[in-house]
Amino acid sequence: FSHHDSLILQHEAGSLMLEGSEPGGLSIYLSLVAKSQEAAVEFILKITNADSISHSIAPGFVFDAAIGKWGDGVFVSGNNSILRDTVLTAGQINTPVQIWEKATGAKGIGGEISFLTGDPEKVVIANWLDIQNDILPEYNLSTLRDLYDLVIKMYWPSVQLDANSDHEIRWKLSLIEPDFSSKAFMRWD
Repeated sequence: FSHHDSLILQHEAGSLMLEGSEPGGLSIYLSLVAKSQEAAVEFILKITNADSISHSIAPGFVFDAAIGKWGDGVFVSGNNSILRDTVLTAGQINTPVQIWEKATGAKGIGGEISFLTGDPEKVVIANWLDIQNDILPEYNLSTLRDLYDLVIKMYWPSVQLDANSDHEIRWKLSLIEPDFSSKAFMRWD
């Protein structure tokens, strides 16, 4: 959003909401809803076109895994731990995906991401430093770059949003049973 002062942050018991609108009729509603009985947080992004003409939109999320105390996380799709810069397209994403504290040995704490309104078209798994100022779906991939500070960029397919209509994306991050199966477990900090 070009006018950050137009964003409104609100909260209720168990929820955070961010609302904003851009000149030209597009507005967003982003909420994080705690699902305490499920040990989960649901992410909801609703984009509304209040304009009199249609607009093409491509929704996306940038998610910093930051798992554990100062932890970085490991992205797991199917049985594959991803340890280097990776871009997954729709057919390569084995859902639900998981995020763990460590890739080998006892994995530590973890979470599972479930896509509630359809899988993303593209998932970029990279380091925060390489992505922090780049919100575009294109990514300068380097298969030589090891992951040390996990960030996940998720992009859904572009849709035509007709006048006076909206589009919603929902996904959920659920805590899963931690794995402290080894006799010793060490965090880097």
